[in-house]
Amino acid sequence: MEISHPLAVRRSRSRRSQIMADYIYTMEIRLTPDQQKGVNLVQDVARAAGMNIYLTGGAIRDIISGFTIRDLDFTVQGNPLKLQKDLERAGAQVPAVEEDTRTLYLLLPGNVRAEMSMARTERYEKTGKPPLIAPATIQEDLRRRDFTVNAMALSLNEGSRGLLLDPFNGVADIEAKLLRILHNYAFVEDSSRLIRATRFAARFHWPLEERTQQRFDSAKENNYIEHISRSAIGHEIGQLAYEDDPLHVVKTLEKEDWLKVLHPHWSTAKIDTNGLGQLMKTRQQMVDFFHQHTAMDDENINTEVDRYIAWPAQALSYKMGQMKILELRTRAQKELDTKFDLRAFHDAVLDQGPLPLDLLETKINAWIAAQK
Repeated sequence: MEISHPLAVRRSRSRRSQIMADYIYTMEIRLTPDQQKGVNLVQDVARAAGMNIYLTGGAIRDIISGFTIRDLDFTVQGNPLKLQKDLERAGAQVPAVEEDTRTLYLLLPGNVRAEMSMARTERYEKTGKPPLIAPATIQEDLRRRDFTVNAMALSLNEGSRGLLLDPFNGVADIEAKLLRILHNYAFVEDSSRLIRATRFAARFHWPLEERTQQRFDSAKENNYIEHISRSAIGHEIGQLAYEDDPLHVVKTLEKEDWLKVLHPHWSTAKIDTNGLGQLMKTRQQMVDFFHQHTAMDDENINTEVDRYIAWPAQALSYKMGQMKILELRTRAQKELDTKFDLRAFHDAVLDQGPLPLDLLETKINAWIAAQK
């Protein structure tokens, strides 16, 4: 019987601890501050309930690959529905619940989107029919997933926090920039993976691995897409809204004949490509402006820019408020001359919190009169 030398064992443990620390460090520098707070919130709630919890799927893929981390995916060994009230007490909102898969859809403080799912197995008895779901370990859960780059989990548990579970060498495929299915029947079992593979290939500019491409072509030729569920179609339509270059993704979907699957009347011929092109140009100008005039990181800049695009009235109201405050400051400087104190002016603007602009103007006029 071979006996390991104690020094070798210590070195092995030390190396493992270093690797775990490296992944935690990578996670912390890649997540936005709000996302990091969200991880801590969900982690603490799960730990308090005695459930093992992992950061999984697309979040791990994007942390390692360097792509934008759109949302957070958590997997727990247990029933996350039991944690709903605790999560809400901790500050999370739960806009939707999926009973079948035991999934909570979360909106964490700072508008961070997240999902919390039960570790599970999925057994497909017939093409086009929902799978039979059963609770499982995290290792079993990873085996049910679509692509190797999505079949990874980062432990958030005490004693193993930072341990990366990567049973299908997803990190290697990220480095090779390849999309690879986990098994030969991936597209047959869940035909929505055909659309997802196309969307990921367009987003990341990664090709399908050779065997994956063969299985993709075979499933397409045999028209397995006809078995896609309405809920999967809705999910794929929703995902288009979060793409950085939706026009490129839509064109790629149309090339593969998937666009008509999402909606029979959709085509890129009906898309205002010039308008979308101008929108993307304007968006880049906004991003460049933030880079030039603030110290914000890319994640926060993209969040701010997309928020202003989606809610233009908010951006407009901020601008109108800025213009009014500058107007009032100029008036105060002119009338008070050497008596003008910038700090006191700022206190006068802010001390009663948000005010309609007409009331703010009345208040500052009274403040000016009082300073004379």
